[in-house]
Amino acid sequence: MKLLRLLAICLVIIQSNSECFAQDSIPWKSSYKLKWQDFRGVPDRGSDRVAITVSNIGYSLSYNSTSFTVRIKCVFDKRKSWTTTLDSLVLIHEQGHFDISEIFARKLRKAFKEYKFNGKTVQADLKEIFTRINSERRLYNEVYDIETNSSQNQTMQHQWNKKIADELLALKAYAE
Repeated sequence: MKLLRLLAICLVIIQSNSECFAQDSIPWKSSYKLKWQDFRGVPDRGSDRVAITVSNIGYSLSYNSTSFTVRIKCVFDKRKSWTTTLDSLVLIHEQGHFDISEIFARKLRKAFKEYKFNGKTVQADLKEIFTRINSERRLYNEVYDIETNSSQNQTMQHQWNKKIADELLALKAYAE
């Protein structure tokens, strides 16, 4: 029997407009926890994964010669996220991926806030900041899946749940 690997993908897509905030998405909120009904995508039957979480970080930027304004949102994409299980432990793991996206949305807000504005290079500078933070996010998600064995190692899953909650709290000042 084929061993099911419970891997999840957390894609972060950066957009320069607000198109990713459609009705088929759920904005990240501390008061909302994902439900299996939110996973409306078509499962990949050829995959050994039992669930996929797709969450997006989008930002809109406006600037002039002296300042800039940026808005950053973290959302769960219902149409691209899918599941073949109703296991509550897997759902907790998938919520972790969505929460990790929010951690990195907050890190992005923090980095943009600390950015020393340069009207001539603002777009390239912000793109570079995003690229760095996105690389950190990818590594974080990989380590999360490896250390928790994609929810199979409940001791490590519990430790990661605490770590994620602690990081969200530490970055509370950068919540939307």
